[in-house]
Amino acid sequence: MRKFLQLLLTILLLAVTAIVLFAVWSYRVKGTLPFQLPGLPQSALYTPTPTITPTPTPTPVMGKAVIATRPIAVGEKLGKENLKLAPIPQAEIPDGATADPRVLYGLLARRPISAGEVVTTKMAVPPGKVFGEGSLLAQMLKPGQVAIALPVKDVLAAVGYAPRAGDLVDIVVTFTFVNLDQDFQTKLPNRVLVLGENVENHTYAFYPAAELGKLAKEDPAIAVPVYVIPAKGQRPRMVAQLTIQNARVLYFGHDLWPKTPVPTPEKTPRPAPKPTATPGPQKPDTMVLAVSPQDAVVLNYFIKRHALITLTLGSALGGHEQPLQTVPVTLDYIVQNFGVPASAPFSSQLQGKKP
Repeated sequence: MRKFLQLLLTILLLAVTAIVLFAVWSYRVKGTLPFQLPGLPQSALYTPTPTITPTPTPTPVMGKAVIATRPIAVGEKLGKENLKLAPIPQAEIPDGATADPRVLYGLLARRPISAGEVVTTKMAVPPGKVFGEGSLLAQMLKPGQVAIALPVKDVLAAVGYAPRAGDLVDIVVTFTFVNLDQDFQTKLPNRVLVLGENVENHTYAFYPAAELGKLAKEDPAIAVPVYVIPAKGQRPRMVAQLTIQNARVLYFGHDLWPKTPVPTPEKTPRPAPKPTATPGPQKPDTMVLAVSPQDAVVLNYFIKRHALITLTLGSALGGHEQPLQTVPVTLDYIVQNFGVPASAPFSSQLQGKKP
């Protein structure tokens, strides 16, 4: 009898536990109990699911602007056939936009315009004006500056090909001087012609005599005047000087113009070329500098006169606040400032090379 009562209590305990677990599961999933408790309304045990109200999207403030109805090419005339007035959100209307298409009628597209793009007054120019928005190098120039190209082959070493766009460089130029006859504008000495008589036909003509030299003192040994003429032509005198300063490098690399090979007709097909090794990086051949108009004229003179041009790279912290004043360097300057003995024979010709 005792075992029977223990078994009955165990069954009742398991049944109550199952009912409680089912009630907890039902409440957590459905928010309600599966049965009515005595003395307690069902609504008291119901927990409603909170409702999330979405934030209303603000309605954009609309405006009007002229847009392109189709793609417009550079230089194409603007008119009713490619423009129309359309509603545009006010925040998306760019500067220079207009709500009057007649402002743009008759103008020419300054750059390509996409279909649906807002057309501004900056995108159009009157007939006869230059199309395009300008090159990147032109946009890097300050007002009053000009850009000039300098072949790197004309620049000694080009600072080991180190310059990059934005660097500041100074230009040292080396050139030579010679004495000229001011009337003939030719290099001295002049040639001498002597008027002589032809005894055979009794005519007179000019005959070459010598080069114009200088009259020396009488030689006491022979008691006659001595006329000295040069043994060789005039030797040019070399001078080097710092010229253009604070020139900004706009470009340092290869020629900006794309080189497209011109196809040549072939009568017979050639065999396939053999694979070759990949060429290494090429040395820069073009430099573009931003200078003043006067410095551009000076640099053009140096190039045309085939002067030796050397670049010096300036500091990244900035250029010279004031133009530097340097002393022109000649052979006399080297002798006087670097301890070269004055008694040593010297000339501007070094290592057998012409100056």
